[in-house]
Amino acid sequence: MNTSRYRRDTIVLPNTKHQIPQLPAHLFSPRKRLLLLLLFTITMAALSPPTATAADAATTAHTQCDNDSNAPSAKAKPETAESKANSKSQTRQKRFDANQEMVQKYHAMFPKIPTMTSEELVERWKQIDRLQDERDDSQNSDESDADDDSTEHYQQSADQPGPLLLIDVRSKAERDVSMLQGAVAMDDLETTKWINKYVHHFDGVHRGGIPTIVTYCTIGYRSGREAQWLVDDFSGTFGIDIGTSVEIKNLDGILSYSFVEDAPPLLRPCRKGSSDSFMTRTIHSYGKEWSTAADPAFEVIFFDTKKKKLQHLVQTGLISALRLVQHKLHKSTTKARETTESMAKPVVEPLANMAGASIVEKSSTKQHNFKSGKKRISATGFTANEATQDVS
Repeated sequence: MNTSRYRRDTIVLPNTKHQIPQLPAHLFSPRKRLLLLLLFTITMAALSPPTATAADAATTAHTQCDNDSNAPSAKAKPETAESKANSKSQTRQKRFDANQEMVQKYHAMFPKIPTMTSEELVERWKQIDRLQDERDDSQNSDESDADDDSTEHYQQSADQPGPLLLIDVRSKAERDVSMLQGAVAMDDLETTKWINKYVHHFDGVHRGGIPTIVTYCTIGYRSGREAQWLVDDFSGTFGIDIGTSVEIKNLDGILSYSFVEDAPPLLRPCRKGSSDSFMTRTIHSYGKEWSTAADPAFEVIFFDTKKKKLQHLVQTGLISALRLVQHKLHKSTTKARETTESMAKPVVEPLANMAGASIVEKSSTKQHNFKSGKKRISATGFTANEATQDVS
Protein backbone atom coordinates (compact mmCIF):
# COMPACT_ATOMS: atom_id res chain seq x y z
CA MET A 1 0.00 0.00 0.00
CA ASN A 2 1.23 3.40 -0.87
CA THR A 3 1.29 5.46 2.31
CA SER A 4 3.10 8.40 0.92
CA ARG A 5 -0.10 10.32 0.82
CA TYR A 6 -0.42 10.11 4.54
CA ARG A 7 3.28 10.49 5.28
CA ARG A 8 4.22 13.42 7.38
CA ASP A 9 7.03 15.53 6.07
CA THR A 10 9.29 17.38 8.49
CA ILE A 11 10.72 20.81 8.49
CA VAL A 12 14.12 21.30 10.10
CA LEU A 13 14.56 24.67 11.68
CA PRO A 14 17.92 26.24 11.22
CA ASN A 15 20.40 25.90 14.02
CA THR A 16 18.01 23.59 15.93
CA LYS A 17 17.52 19.93 16.20
CA HIS A 18 13.75 20.30 16.66
CA GLN A 19 11.50 19.17 13.92
CA ILE A 20 7.95 20.51 13.36
CA PRO A 21 5.54 18.05 11.74
CA GLN A 22 3.77 19.45 8.69
CA LEU A 23 0.31 18.27 7.59
CA PRO A 24 -0.31 17.35 4.06
CA ALA A 25 -1.32 20.21 1.82
CA HIS A 26 -4.50 18.55 0.57
CA LEU A 27 -6.04 18.85 4.06
CA PHE A 28 -6.06 22.65 3.75
CA SER A 29 -7.88 23.05 0.49
CA PRO A 30 -10.02 26.22 0.16
CA ARG A 31 -13.24 24.25 0.25
CA LYS A 32 -12.34 22.45 3.44
CA ARG A 33 -11.15 25.64 5.03
CA LEU A 34 -14.48 27.33 4.30
CA LEU A 35 -16.41 24.42 5.74
CA LEU A 36 -14.26 24.38 8.87
CA LEU A 37 -14.66 28.13 9.31
CA LEU A 38 -18.44 27.91 8.93
CA LEU A 39 -18.67 25.02 11.40
CA PHE A 40 -16.53 26.92 13.87
CA THR A 41 -18.71 30.05 13.60
CA ILE A 42 -21.93 28.11 14.11
CA THR A 43 -20.52 26.29 17.12
CA MET A 44 -19.31 29.48 18.79
CA ALA A 45 -22.61 31.26 18.14
CA ALA A 46 -24.52 28.41 19.78
CA LEU A 47 -22.28 28.29 22.81
CA SER A 48 -21.96 32.04 23.44
CA PRO A 49 -24.75 33.87 25.53
CA PRO A 50 -27.20 36.15 23.64
CA THR A 51 -26.33 39.79 23.42
CA ALA A 52 -28.72 42.02 25.43
CA THR A 53 -30.45 44.83 23.57
CA ALA A 54 -31.06 48.33 24.92
CA ALA A 55 -34.72 47.57 25.65
CA ASP A 56 -33.79 44.41 27.54
CA ALA A 57 -31.22 46.34 29.50
CA ALA A 58 -33.78 49.00 30.48
CA THR A 59 -36.33 46.36 31.54
CA THR A 60 -33.71 44.58 33.59
CA ALA A 61 -32.73 47.84 35.26
CA HIS A 62 -36.36 48.64 36.22
CA THR A 63 -36.93 45.14 37.55
CA GLN A 64 -33.80 45.36 39.62
CA CYS A 65 -34.93 48.71 41.05
CA ASP A 66 -38.32 47.27 41.94
CA ASN A 67 -36.75 44.29 43.63
CA ASP A 68 -34.43 46.54 45.54
CA SER A 69 -37.31 48.74 46.71
CA ASN A 70 -39.46 45.77 47.77
CA ALA A 71 -36.66 43.90 49.41
CA PRO A 72 -36.40 44.47 53.16
CA SER A 73 -33.56 46.74 53.99
CA ALA A 74 -31.24 45.92 56.78
CA LYS A 75 -31.47 49.52 57.90
CA ALA A 76 -35.33 49.77 57.71
CA LYS A 77 -36.94 50.97 60.92
CA PRO A 78 -39.52 48.75 62.69
CA GLU A 79 -43.22 49.68 62.51
CA THR A 80 -44.00 52.39 65.02
CA ALA A 81 -47.03 52.75 67.25
CA GLU A 82 -48.25 55.67 65.16
CA SER A 83 -48.19 53.63 61.95
CA LYS A 84 -50.06 50.81 63.69
CA ALA A 85 -52.70 53.26 64.89
CA ASN A 86 -53.10 54.68 61.40
CA SER A 87 -53.52 51.19 59.97
CA LYS A 88 -56.20 50.34 62.53
CA SER A 89 -57.98 53.63 61.85
CA GLN A 90 -58.05 52.94 58.12
CA THR A 91 -59.39 49.43 58.67
CA ARG A 92 -62.06 50.75 61.00
CA GLN A 93 -63.11 53.41 58.49
CA LYS A 94 -63.41 50.85 55.69
CA ARG A 95 -65.60 48.65 57.84
CA PHE A 96 -67.72 51.60 58.90
CA ASP A 97 -68.29 52.58 55.27
CA ALA A 98 -69.29 49.01 54.43
CA ASN A 99 -71.66 49.03 57.40
CA GLN A 100 -73.37 52.23 56.27
CA GLU A 101 -73.88 50.87 52.77
CA MET A 102 -75.56 47.76 54.19
CA VAL A 103 -77.76 49.83 56.51
CA GLN A 104 -78.97 52.03 53.66
CA LYS A 105 -79.63 48.97 51.51
CA TYR A 106 -81.81 47.12 54.01
CA HIS A 107 -83.55 50.11 55.57
CA ALA A 108 -84.62 51.28 52.10
CA MET A 109 -86.90 48.22 51.99
CA PHE A 110 -89.09 49.81 54.69
CA PRO A 111 -89.47 53.46 53.64
CA LYS A 112 -92.38 54.16 56.02
CA ILE A 113 -90.46 52.99 59.11
CA PRO A 114 -88.22 55.75 60.52
CA THR A 115 -84.64 54.79 61.31
CA MET A 116 -82.95 55.41 64.66
CA THR A 117 -79.17 55.42 64.65
CA SER A 118 -77.12 53.91 67.45
CA GLU A 119 -75.84 57.38 68.37
CA GLU A 120 -79.44 58.57 68.79
CA LEU A 121 -80.22 55.55 70.96
CA VAL A 122 -77.26 56.24 73.26
CA GLU A 123 -78.25 59.91 73.50
CA ARG A 124 -81.82 58.87 74.35
CA TRP A 125 -80.51 56.69 77.16
CA LYS A 126 -78.49 59.61 78.50
CA GLN A 127 -81.54 61.87 78.53
CA ILE A 128 -83.59 59.27 80.36
CA ASP A 129 -80.82 58.79 82.94
CA ARG A 130 -80.54 62.55 83.51
CA LEU A 131 -84.29 62.89 84.02
CA GLN A 132 -84.31 59.94 86.39
CA ASP A 133 -81.48 61.48 88.41
CA GLU A 134 -83.32 64.79 88.59
CA ARG A 135 -86.51 63.08 89.76
CA ASP A 136 -84.60 61.18 92.41
CA ASP A 137 -82.91 64.36 93.60
CA SER A 138 -86.20 66.23 93.77
CA GLN A 139 -87.82 63.48 95.80
CA ASN A 140 -84.93 63.28 98.28
CA SER A 141 -84.47 67.02 98.72
CA ASP A 142 -86.36 69.27 101.13
CA GLU A 143 -87.29 71.96 98.64
CA SER A 144 -90.19 74.36 98.90
CA ASP A 145 -93.62 73.71 97.48
CA ALA A 146 -92.96 76.12 94.64
CA ASP A 147 -89.92 74.16 93.62
CA ASP A 148 -91.93 70.95 93.82
CA ASP A 149 -94.57 72.42 91.54
CA SER A 150 -91.99 73.45 88.99
CA THR A 151 -90.43 69.99 89.12
CA GLU A 152 -93.80 68.34 88.58
CA HIS A 153 -94.46 70.64 85.65
CA TYR A 154 -91.10 69.71 84.14
CA GLN A 155 -91.89 66.02 84.46
CA GLN A 156 -95.15 66.49 82.60
CA SER A 157 -93.50 68.49 79.81
CA ALA A 158 -93.81 67.07 76.32
CA ASP A 159 -90.19 67.95 75.56
CA GLN A 160 -88.84 65.18 77.72
CA PRO A 161 -88.35 61.74 76.12
CA GLY A 162 -91.08 59.22 76.69
CA PRO A 163 -90.72 55.57 77.70
CA LEU A 164 -88.46 53.46 75.51
CA LEU A 165 -88.96 49.80 74.64
CA LEU A 166 -86.03 48.06 72.92
CA ILE A 167 -86.89 44.77 71.19
CA ASP A 168 -84.35 42.20 69.98
CA VAL A 169 -85.89 40.29 67.05
CA ARG A 170 -82.93 37.94 66.48
CA SER A 171 -82.85 34.21 67.18
CA LYS A 172 -81.98 32.81 70.58
CA ALA A 173 -78.58 31.59 69.35
CA GLU A 174 -77.67 35.16 68.42
CA ARG A 175 -79.03 36.63 71.64
CA ASP A 176 -76.98 34.18 73.68
CA VAL A 177 -73.80 35.78 72.27
CA SER A 178 -74.66 39.39 73.15
CA MET A 179 -77.56 41.84 73.49
CA LEU A 180 -78.09 45.55 73.99
CA GLN A 181 -78.75 46.65 77.54
CA GLY A 182 -82.42 46.75 78.49
CA ALA A 183 -83.58 44.86 75.39
CA VAL A 184 -86.29 42.20 75.49
CA ALA A 185 -86.80 39.34 73.09
CA MET A 186 -89.63 39.55 70.60
CA ASP A 187 -91.07 36.33 72.00
CA ASP A 188 -91.26 37.86 75.48
CA LEU A 189 -93.10 41.01 74.39
CA GLU A 190 -96.43 41.56 76.15
CA THR A 191 -97.99 44.00 73.71
CA THR A 192 -101.34 44.52 75.42
CA LYS A 193 -99.81 45.07 78.85
CA TRP A 194 -97.30 47.58 77.49
CA ILE A 195 -99.98 49.51 75.61
CA ASN A 196 -102.25 49.72 78.65
CA LYS A 197 -99.42 51.05 80.80
CA TYR A 198 -97.52 53.44 78.53
CA VAL A 199 -100.10 54.45 75.90
CA HIS A 200 -103.45 54.41 77.74
CA HIS A 201 -101.92 55.11 81.20
CA PHE A 202 -104.21 52.67 82.98
CA ASP A 203 -101.89 52.76 85.98
CA GLY A 204 -102.70 56.45 86.44
CA VAL A 205 -99.12 57.65 85.81
CA HIS A 206 -98.53 60.07 82.94
CA ARG A 207 -94.84 59.88 82.15
CA GLY A 208 -94.75 62.61 79.53
CA GLY A 209 -93.43 62.35 76.00
CA ILE A 210 -94.44 59.89 73.32
CA PRO A 211 -93.54 56.26 74.10
CA THR A 212 -91.16 54.75 71.56
CA ILE A 213 -90.63 51.17 70.42
CA VAL A 214 -87.29 50.39 68.76
CA THR A 215 -86.60 47.06 67.07
CA TYR A 216 -83.11 45.87 66.19
CA CYS A 217 -81.29 42.92 64.65
CA THR A 218 -77.90 42.51 62.92
CA ILE A 219 -78.14 45.21 60.27
CA GLY A 220 -81.82 46.23 60.03
CA TYR A 221 -83.69 43.85 57.72
CA ARG A 222 -85.42 41.55 60.22
CA SER A 223 -86.06 44.43 62.63
CA GLY A 224 -87.61 46.47 59.83
CA ARG A 225 -89.90 43.59 59.00
CA GLU A 226 -91.04 43.26 62.63
CA ALA A 227 -91.42 47.04 62.99
CA GLN A 228 -93.74 47.04 59.98
CA TRP A 229 -95.79 44.28 61.57
CA LEU A 230 -96.03 46.26 64.83
CA VAL A 231 -97.27 49.31 62.93
CA ASP A 232 -99.96 47.23 61.26
CA ASP A 233 -100.92 45.53 64.52
CA PHE A 234 -101.08 48.72 66.58
CA SER A 235 -103.04 50.71 64.01
CA GLY A 236 -105.30 47.91 62.80
CA THR A 237 -105.95 45.82 65.90
CA PHE A 238 -105.68 48.41 68.68
CA GLY A 239 -106.60 51.52 66.69
CA ILE A 240 -103.55 53.45 67.91
CA ASP A 241 -102.38 56.46 65.93
CA ILE A 242 -98.75 55.80 64.99
CA GLY A 243 -96.63 58.91 65.42
CA THR A 244 -99.01 60.63 67.82
CA SER A 245 -99.71 58.06 70.52
CA VAL A 246 -96.67 55.86 69.97
CA GLU A 247 -93.56 55.87 67.77
CA ILE A 248 -92.10 52.73 66.18
CA LYS A 249 -88.57 52.90 64.79
CA ASN A 250 -85.95 50.59 63.31
CA LEU A 251 -82.41 50.66 64.75
CA ASP A 252 -79.45 50.51 62.37
CA GLY A 253 -78.33 47.23 63.95
CA ILE A 254 -76.03 45.80 66.58
CA LEU A 255 -73.11 45.92 64.13
CA SER A 256 -73.51 49.70 63.84
CA TYR A 257 -73.77 49.90 67.62
CA SER A 258 -70.21 48.56 67.88
CA PHE A 259 -68.85 51.76 66.27
CA VAL A 260 -70.27 54.10 68.95
CA GLU A 261 -67.40 55.22 71.16
CA ASP A 262 -69.17 55.94 74.46
CA ALA A 263 -71.92 53.32 74.14
CA PRO A 264 -72.75 51.07 77.10
CA PRO A 265 -71.15 47.63 76.73
CA LEU A 266 -72.94 44.64 75.29
CA LEU A 267 -74.26 42.04 77.69
CA ARG A 268 -74.20 38.27 77.51
CA PRO A 269 -76.44 36.09 79.69
CA CYS A 270 -74.56 33.91 82.13
CA ARG A 271 -76.60 30.77 81.79
CA LYS A 272 -80.02 29.57 80.73
CA GLY A 273 -82.83 30.80 82.94
CA SER A 274 -80.63 33.31 84.76
CA SER A 275 -81.17 37.05 84.79
CA ASP A 276 -77.49 37.72 85.41
CA SER A 277 -75.24 38.80 82.57
CA PHE A 278 -71.69 39.98 82.01
CA MET A 279 -70.05 42.45 79.64
CA THR A 280 -68.67 41.16 76.37
CA ARG A 281 -67.10 42.41 73.15
CA THR A 282 -68.39 39.61 70.94
CA ILE A 283 -71.06 40.07 68.28
CA HIS A 284 -73.00 37.56 66.21
CA SER A 285 -73.20 38.72 62.58
CA TYR A 286 -75.56 35.94 61.38
CA GLY A 287 -73.54 35.26 58.19
CA LYS A 288 -69.96 35.62 57.03
CA GLU A 289 -70.88 38.31 54.50
CA TRP A 290 -71.83 40.67 57.35
CA SER A 291 -68.84 39.90 59.56
CA THR A 292 -66.78 42.68 57.97
CA ALA A 293 -69.35 45.35 58.90
CA ALA A 294 -68.44 45.46 62.61
CA ASP A 295 -65.80 47.38 64.51
CA PRO A 296 -62.50 45.45 64.24
CA ALA A 297 -62.09 45.87 68.01
CA PHE A 298 -64.96 43.37 68.49
CA GLU A 299 -64.80 39.64 67.99
CA VAL A 300 -67.33 38.54 65.38
CA ILE A 301 -68.80 35.05 65.09
CA PHE A 302 -71.41 33.71 62.69
CA PHE A 303 -73.17 30.52 61.60
CA ASP A 304 -70.18 28.77 60.08
CA THR A 305 -71.70 25.37 59.33
CA LYS A 306 -74.04 24.71 56.44
CA LYS A 307 -76.57 23.01 58.69
CA LYS A 308 -76.92 25.93 61.10
CA LYS A 309 -76.92 28.52 58.35
CA LEU A 310 -79.54 26.66 56.33
CA GLN A 311 -81.70 26.20 59.42
CA HIS A 312 -81.73 29.91 60.24
CA LEU A 313 -82.13 30.96 56.61
CA VAL A 314 -85.25 28.80 56.35
CA GLN A 315 -86.56 30.20 59.63
CA THR A 316 -85.91 33.78 58.53
CA GLY A 317 -87.51 33.15 55.14
CA LEU A 318 -90.67 31.66 56.64
CA ILE A 319 -91.13 34.51 59.10
CA SER A 320 -90.47 37.08 56.38
CA ALA A 321 -93.08 35.45 54.13
CA LEU A 322 -95.60 35.41 56.99
CA ARG A 323 -95.02 39.08 57.80
CA LEU A 324 -95.31 39.99 54.13
CA VAL A 325 -98.68 38.23 53.84
CA GLN A 326 -99.89 39.92 57.04
CA HIS A 327 -98.81 43.32 55.74
CA LYS A 328 -100.62 42.83 52.42
CA LEU A 329 -103.78 41.72 54.22
CA HIS A 330 -103.59 44.78 56.46
CA LYS A 331 -103.22 47.06 53.45
CA SER A 332 -106.12 45.48 51.61
CA THR A 333 -108.33 45.61 54.72
CA THR A 334 -107.45 49.24 55.37
CA LYS A 335 -108.10 50.19 51.75
CA ALA A 336 -111.47 48.42 51.73
CA ARG A 337 -112.50 50.15 54.96
CA GLU A 338 -111.49 53.55 53.64
CA THR A 339 -113.38 52.93 50.41
CA THR A 340 -116.50 51.91 52.30
CA GLU A 341 -116.33 54.95 54.52
CA SER A 342 -115.80 57.31 51.58
CA MET A 343 -118.77 55.81 49.73
CA ALA A 344 -121.06 55.88 52.75
CA LYS A 345 -120.28 59.45 53.74
CA PRO A 346 -122.01 61.30 50.84
CA VAL A 347 -125.09 59.08 51.24
CA VAL A 348 -125.47 59.37 54.99
CA GLU A 349 -125.30 63.16 55.06
CA PRO A 350 -128.24 63.77 52.63
CA LEU A 351 -130.29 61.16 54.44
CA ALA A 352 -129.58 62.86 57.73
CA ASN A 353 -130.53 66.23 56.29
CA MET A 354 -133.66 64.77 54.73
CA ALA A 355 -134.67 63.13 57.97
CA GLY A 356 -134.22 66.40 59.84
CA ALA A 357 -136.22 68.33 57.27
CA SER A 358 -138.98 65.72 57.36
CA ILE A 359 -139.26 65.96 61.11
CA VAL A 360 -139.47 69.73 60.99
CA GLU A 361 -142.00 69.61 58.16
CA LYS A 362 -144.14 67.08 59.97
CA SER A 363 -144.11 69.13 63.12
CA SER A 364 -145.15 72.31 61.34
CA THR A 365 -147.76 70.46 59.24
CA LYS A 366 -149.35 68.90 62.26
CA GLN A 367 -149.60 72.24 63.99
CA HIS A 368 -151.12 73.81 60.86
CA ASN A 369 -153.67 71.04 60.42
CA PHE A 370 -154.68 71.27 64.02
CA LYS A 371 -155.68 74.85 63.32
CA SER A 372 -157.05 74.63 59.79
CA GLY A 373 -158.53 71.16 59.92
CA LYS A 374 -157.33 70.46 56.37
CA LYS A 375 -155.52 67.38 55.05
CA ARG A 376 -152.30 67.65 53.14
CA ILE A 377 -149.54 65.42 51.78
CA SER A 378 -146.75 64.73 54.24
CA ALA A 379 -143.18 65.75 53.60
CA THR A 380 -142.22 62.14 53.00
CA GLY A 381 -144.32 62.02 49.82
CA PHE A 382 -147.07 59.72 51.09
CA THR A 383 -150.72 60.74 51.22
CA ALA A 384 -152.31 62.24 54.27
CA ASN A 385 -152.49 59.98 57.29
CA GLU A 386 -153.52 60.23 60.89
CA ALA A 387 -150.37 62.12 61.77
CA THR A 388 -151.42 64.95 59.42
CA GLN A 389 -155.16 64.93 60.16
CA ASP A 390 -157.05 67.19 62.49
CA VAL A 391 -157.85 65.27 65.63
CA SER A 392 -160.17 67.89 67.10
